[in-house]
Amino acid sequence: MTLPYCNSVLSNNNPKIKSFMLSSLASVVPLLCDEGSPNLAIKHIVPVAVKNCTEKKSDIKSACNTLTVTLYSCLGDEFINQVNRTAKRGEIEVIERSCGVGYG
Repeated sequence: MTLPYCNSVLSNNNPKIKSFMLSSLASVVPLLCDEGSPNLAIKHIVPVAVKNCTEKKSDIKSACNTLTVTLYSCLGDEFINQVNRTAKRGEIEVIERSCGVGYG
């Protein structure tokens, strides 16, 4: 699996490729968690979700929202803790809002 290259692929492609890659990552996350490799998702996929969560384009925003919800459903509070450690305030708010955490 070539997860370490996700960030460079996503940063160097057009918006349609970005949305496709984010959707593909969302489908990989449950497999990683089922195989007992959640640390791989935390190390490589969470930073990608954080980096792309504030994108303005609707297709990227939608794909990233799906990715963050999938990460939260698989990793639970560990995902939110990792986001709180690595993200900026605006990014944290976007991710928490998409996951339905902290607003209620």
